[in-house]
Amino acid sequence: MKKWIAFLGLFFLTACIGTSLPTTFYTLKAGEPTKTFPTTATIGVDPVKLPAFLDKPQIVVRQKDGIQLKFSETHRWSEPLSSLLQRTLAEDMTRALPKAEVKPKTSARERFDYVVAVEIADLSGAFEGEMTLDAWWSITDTSGYAIARRRTTLSEPLKDSYADLVLTQGKLVNRLADEIARQIAGLRKK
Repeated sequence: MKKWIAFLGLFFLTACIGTSLPTTFYTLKAGEPTKTFPTTATIGVDPVKLPAFLDKPQIVVRQKDGIQLKFSETHRWSEPLSSLLQRTLAEDMTRALPKAEVKPKTSARERFDYVVAVEIADLSGAFEGEMTLDAWWSITDTSGYAIARRRTTLSEPLKDSYADLVLTQGKLVNRLADEIARQIAGLRKK
């Protein structure tokens, strides 16, 4: 009987100690365009390619030294970041190109006037420092010929919370979408 009471006491003690902090899940929010363009193209956005350190459910924060990364177990993405970025880019481009049909590309059989591919090299920042978006992107036509290929590096000041980090990432993605939309609008004028 004493063993049973000791076991129950140990069970309740570990149950109290074993509680964890609640997890907060985040998503990116589409922003407002800086300018709209009257393009009527159909545009597909490929899944966004990410480096392995970003391709995780945990939100990544770069430490002040610029080399160390912190992965938060209690602050996570609501879905895979690649899908989230693909959809947010498409939404932001839709707002910048209101007469165009822009959507995430989900099948190789879908046909578009243009396909946008984005490869993120960095999308991280340090609290009380700066958030950086470094990305290569390209636009291909219906035959698969690359008609534009650019590198975009953007940054914004970052405050000290995960909510601010996510909002700042959203702003940077919005600025990238505006730049791609501007390039597509220029192609349609030629």
